[in-house]
Amino acid sequence: MEGGDEMAEEVKEVLTAEDLAEYLGFSKNWVYRKAEAGELPGVKLRKRWRFKRSMIDKWLEERIGVEGRAKAEAGVKAETKVEELPPEAAELKERVLGLIEAHPEGVTLPEIGEALGLSWRGLTSYVRRLIDEGKVRKEGREYFPVGR
Repeated sequence: MEGGDEMAEEVKEVLTAEDLAEYLGFSKNWVYRKAEAGELPGVKLRKRWRFKRSMIDKWLEERIGVEGRAKAEAGVKAETKVEELPPEAAELKERVLGLIEAHPEGVTLPEIGEALGLSWRGLTSYVRRLIDEGKVRKEGREYFPVGR
């Protein structure tokens, strides 16, 4: 073949969960959680998630914005808008914070879940929000209150 020996790198339009995890730089489990929660644009076909790259790019653009994207490309952490929680979720987040503050020596997510009578897996987004808000810090598997 003349001039055609070099193949252009193929850019896949339809991504698997594994492809998307690599593309976004997150874990495969994160992709599955967000997809199952309806927070990522995708479709489940025969028990397997598929994502259209153009939809993911649009989704990212909406969340990062033009300025945030430029910062991310420059290696600076993009500031993201934190959506307001519905009242019942905001109340649960405050209960989680209260439990963490009641344990200045540190507390694990399973311990928080047990104290609330809930699955600890369902509490991870609340704890992440508290960390992002600067109210909680994580060391290893334990969460600690940040002084008010």
